[in-house]
Amino acid sequence: MGTSPYEMKLYIPRQPLTWEWVTVILSQLWKHGIHFTYPAPESLTWDGELQSTNSYVLHSTAETFEGKLRELLAKEKTGIYLTMWDGAIPYDLLFSLDPHEDNNDDLEPVEDAPFGHVSLYCDVTRSNTPIVSSTMESLLPYLQAYRGFLHWSKLLCQIIDPIYALGYTGMSAISGIYGEHGDRPLQEQLARGVLPDIEAILNGEGSCYLAPGGATSEIVQRALAIPDCIVQRLANGGVFFTRAFAPYRYENNIAQQYYLLGEMCLGRQLSGTLPPDLPPLQETDAEKYFQYALTIFSSINDEVGMRAARRQLERDTP
Repeated sequence: MGTSPYEMKLYIPRQPLTWEWVTVILSQLWKHGIHFTYPAPESLTWDGELQSTNSYVLHSTAETFEGKLRELLAKEKTGIYLTMWDGAIPYDLLFSLDPHEDNNDDLEPVEDAPFGHVSLYCDVTRSNTPIVSSTMESLLPYLQAYRGFLHWSKLLCQIIDPIYALGYTGMSAISGIYGEHGDRPLQEQLARGVLPDIEAILNGEGSCYLAPGGATSEIVQRALAIPDCIVQRLANGGVFFTRAFAPYRYENNIAQQYYLLGEMCLGRQLSGTLPPDLPPLQETDAEKYFQYALTIFSSINDEVGMRAARRQLERDTP
């Protein structure tokens, strides 16, 4: 039952990457609970964060987090790639204010691209994350990571105030916007003052942010006409659009737990603790757990979950 990695790109005019600009953003994230070292420094202060030696910043050999940032800035790099932590969940944060410096992009550099971007990336997904808990009270890691991804994306938009931001759970979902030429068509479109079609984004399992003034009443009404659309005005006046997609619905966590109980009945060893009032698991109970998981998956139209539960039920059928 897999899901694609999550990525949000915030588009901003190309500009120098300075110590002041970067640390204002990072310190604001830290004030909201993000750490750039793992484990977090014992002092729990911003200075302690900067002096920690447990950080990861690509292409830097310095010892401390501050030293790594200053090393890259001194080399006049326009790209910085680092890891930030929400508890034990890692997110990658990329500052790429000049498209030449985006080392994660195998496409040809866009020499005259008007925008750079700040990107948030997370691959703690349903397909690559081990189950660490089977309690009914806790969120599965991929659901916690996705909720965190949306939260930190909104906060970054609020802090940075980009011209536009686009998020997705897989490049193919919004192939009409990202294609074989990467985001080149989108860059050109934004430079002309034209925003991507809101329906195409939301129907393609994407999310987006519109700067203050960009979210007209007509765009908001079109978005609200899409089932399960969520429209949120942020503190800076910008507007964030997303949808409650089936794999990330609240009910999905419950369905996943019943699915896992079915697997445990069949002998799969999972770490974590069971609810104290749950009777001993028997192999003969697997069918009822898979069937109830299928019922919940069906109610939220989670086709991936439905297929997985049906496979288990068919496997148990003589």
